[in-house]
Parts: sequence; C-alpha cells; structure tokens
Amino acid sequence: MTRHTAPIKKKAELIGEIAIMAGFYGKGMRSYGLPAESVVDSEGTILVNHQLRILHNVFPKAIHTVIVKHNADSLIKKIAYPARIIENQNLASNEMDDLRTFLNATLSPSVMVVPGNLYFDEDMVAEIPTTSNIVVAGLDNRQHLGIVRNSSNLVERIDYGLSGLWLGFITMYQPEMSLVKKVATRNRANMFMYEGINRAIDKNANFHVHDTKRNYYRFESIGDVRSFDENSI
Repeated sequence: MTRHTAPIKKKAELIGEIAIMAGFYGKGMRSYGLPAESVVDSEGTILVNHQLRILHNVFPKAIHTVIVKHNADSLIKKIAYPARIIENQNLASNEMDDLRTFLNATLSPSVMVVPGNLYFDEDMVAEIPTTSNIVVAGLDNRQHLGIVRNSSNLVERIDYGLSGLWLGFITMYQPEMSLVKKVATRNRANMFMYEGINRAIDKNANFHVHDTKRNYYRFESIGDVRSFDENSI
C-alpha cells in the first residue's frame, strides 16, 4: 500500500486527537470476539492495528487513542502501535458513553472519532476533509443508518431507512465538540452515537457530509468476519 507523504502530513496539524471506538460488539459476536480483534490479513493483523497503522501514516502528529470496554485486557495486549488507552468500565453502556468517556478525557480542541468495526484503506482516510466538522457517508444502503442533508450539505438527521450510509466517522471542532459533550451525559449512556449527534444538531451543531467513494467493510456479525476478504476491498 502506498504511503502518503507531505501533502497528507499537513492534515495532522488540524486534528489533535483521534479516537478508535474499539469497544463495539456486533450482533451475535459476544461469544466470538470484538470486531477490533478480527484478523484482517494473511499476516494475522487484527482490525484495530490495521486502523492504527493507517491513522499513524495519515496523521503522524496527532494523539492516537483507543477506547476499550468489553474484553479490554485481551485487546490492550494485542495493540501493536503507539496509542493512549482509555477504558470505559461501564459495560452496560452504549456507544454514546464511549464518546462521553473520550470527550471528557481529551485536551485537544479538534478530534476525529473512528468506528471500531470499520475496515478502510489509507486513501479513504486521507480524503476526509479535516478543516471543519464532518460526518462521513458511505454507499447508499437502506438497511442501515442513513443521513438527511440540506441544500448546504449539512446534516439534518441521522436515522434508519435513509440514503447516504452513516459510517460513524466524525471530525469535530469547537463549538460542536462542546455541544456534543453537553448531550453526552451519564443519563444518556445507553444511547447510540447517532442519537447523540442528532441531539447536538437540535442544539445548532453543524456537521457537513463527506461522501466517500472508497471501498470499506463493516464487521457487524460473525458472518461478516467469516466472509471478509482483504483482496476484495
């Protein structure tokens, strides 16, 4: 895979910290393991290390963080790249609580949030704009969460049955970070991340949509793990 050089490295100055949400469990995967621990190449590389390698290449100056929760001890031992580890010990909570844990811990005024169940290549990450608040949309798939946008390409709502697949990739600057942090409270720990983003939008947070044309693969079930082929991405 081609390593990006100077033009890409300039983006690292814009994103202060990148967090991989690695505590995600897909449907029926608790007895199998975390998507973050899924092997994604013939050399035995697990997904979180594949993600970290790419993120380090594209954003070499950023702080790289992994948010762990379920199976934390096992996953931490397998992480092979420099990363700050933040553990959310509230195992009964959902994605929004992982985001709350990260936002309470970061000192950076600009962050990127990366879904822990997504396989992507370097080109996909390098093309994400990092000069404003962004959510990344994938190919249209009405079986998953989609995005409604207005004429200015700003997100109006994230919900099921909509076009423009919500991938969980987000970049945030102020004041949007503060607006998301205000809605990411302990009493909303069981929310999904998209629900929290919707509430922040209701409070006037603005997120532009970036439509990726790159291939990716989402690990959401045991079937996804078994059918994955790195050569098809």
